[in-house]
Amino acid sequence: TGPVDYYFASLGHEKLEYRSINFHIERLMNYGFYQPNSVVNYPGPEVDFTRIIEYRHFLNQKTNNTVIVKETTTDKGEPYYPVLNERNMTLFQKYKALADKE
Repeated sequence: TGPVDYYFASLGHEKLEYRSINFHIERLMNYGFYQPNSVVNYPGPEVDFTRIIEYRHFLNQKTNNTVIVKETTTDKGEPYYPVLNERNMTLFQKYKALADKE
């Protein structure tokens, strides 16, 4: 498993454009719940992060403290997901055709 463009890299095709994620951990002492749910997505341009995860929700922890992780996207780092643009969609179709032949 792994990125399809890495699998076919030896054929000389272009790489897909990927986005990576940076994780920013914040520990909030003597703080109630930071948000109403464990995961809240922020898809708009109003903030500079895309998601906040609050782990305290997962195990119904009884504590006065909480930990949140804000996710921001970047074009540097480990490839997490391909960018959905025209170039990538066209290139992916080429890789799909190659994969279907195997």
